Formats: sequence, C-alpha cells, structure tokens
Amino acid sequence: GNADNESNLTLRSTVHLTGRTIDDISGDASLTLFPSAYQGHDLIPGDLRLVLDQRNPTRKSLEVQSPLADCSFTGMFDLDYSTAVLLHQGALLAQAIQRHASIDTVLVVQPAEQHMLRQHTREQHPMDFQYRMDVKTLESLSSMLSGAPFNLRGSFNGSVRGDDRNLTVSCDGTVNEFYVGTIKSGVLISNGRIALQADSLMGANPLDHLAARLDCSFATGRINTMPLARGQFAARLAGSEGTFSLQGIADSLNSLRSSGSISIEPRTYAIDL
Repeated sequence: GNADNESNLTLRSTVHLTGRTIDDISGDASLTLFPSAYQGHDLIPGDLRLVLDQRNPTRKSLEVQSPLADCSFTGMFDLDYSTAVLLHQGALLAQAIQRHASIDTVLVVQPAEQHMLRQHTREQHPMDFQYRMDVKTLESLSSMLSGAPFNLRGSFNGSVRGDDRNLTVSCDGTVNEFYVGTIKSGVLISNGRIALQADSLMGANPLDHLAARLDCSFATGRINTMPLARGQFAARLAGSEGTFSLQGIADSLNSLRSSGSISIEPRTYAIDL
C-alpha cells in the first residue's frame, strides 16, 4: 500500500460510567494516545479525558480535556438532542448565508436530520447552559485536512438558551492568535477580542428573524503581505436590515475607516457605504 496513507494508532482507554440511558449516564472516561500516525500524518501524543455528571437534570456538567482544547458545559442540556438541534440550526444558518450570496445557490452544507433522533419529551427540549473553551492549538487538525493551513489559540465562553423553535447564543472570547494560509497569501490576527450575541435563531430561513450584535478587534494582523494594526469591526442586524463599521491602520501609515448599511435581499446582499 501507499506509505503516505498508512495509519498506526496506539492508545489506552479507561471507562467508569453508571446509568441506564444516554439521558442519565454519569462518570468519566480517559484515553491516552501514544505516538501514532493517521493516513500518513503524525498525531500529537496526549490524554483525552471526559467527565460527565447528569444526576441533576437542571444542572448537568460535561468537561472535556484534550491536547487540542479544554471544554466545559454546565446547565440544562440533553446530550443527543441538544447536539442535533445546534448542528441543524447551524446548517440552516450557513445555507441561508450562502443562498443570499450566490445566484447559483449551490448548497454544500446539509442540515442535520432531526427525524433520525429517538423520541424526546417536550421537557427534554429546552437548553439553558454555559460553556467555556480554551483552544490550545489546531495545528495537528490542520495537518490532517487538505487545504490551507490554519491554527487558533484563544479562550471563549458564553451561553446557549432556547429549543428547536428559538435559540439565543452568546460568545465572548480572546483570540491570542489566528491564521489561515501562508505568510504571502493568508490572514493573521494576534491579540484579538470577539463579542457575539445572536437572538431569534429559528425556522428554515433564520436570517429573516435573526437579531445579532458582533464586535471584533485586534492589536496586530496581516492580510497577505500587508501589515494591519488596531483593527475594529462592529455589525448590527435586526431582521433583514443591519449596519456595520470598520477601522484600522494598514501598512503602518494608512488609516482606514468605513461604515454603512446592509440589506438582506433574495439571492443577494445590498451594501451601502
């Protein structure tokens, strides 16, 4: 066979779980990955640990520790149902953004098939939880995927509230470093901040109802070979109407500043500067 596509995984796992179904199972599991390769790519050795506590249905907790990131979720959620709803609504939002951006309407993101889920009671539907993610490095993930190299280091926290009919999501984060591409052809951001509040995520056309606020800033950055500094971007959206503003310094000397409005129309975005 082709040595470039060979996989050799060496790992050890330990599992301690109690419970009868996915709705009440609690305990911890750990997996240790020793020097290994997957399809010709070296994997970072390390420990993956999962701790789940569902004894209190309104105060569940899930903690995941790994070489890539540490994550925690605390509050009211249903493991399989909440995951499916978030993936489904995220796919619908991505489809709506793409649908307005292209006349050809080539949809590459498929929504999650919720009908494949087992039956849930209405009491299991509501979500009200907080999350935190400390992203350490994504370089090993980047090396396994085809396309431009990328990496992210930063910390993010926020909340998710609602159900399959209406979602509210928030995120506040610090971006230590983010890049995609190369030095000559790519984007780099250092020492950045992000704050996002999105309300009324619902329906097959979420942009029709979405109310959102987004604020981003960064100390230094680069687009291709052009250095950037003190960048700021803000956007507001209510229904299908919104405003945006941006400013920063390019090439160490040129001050950039722009603002305008945006209207979401069938198969296009109308932008007025």
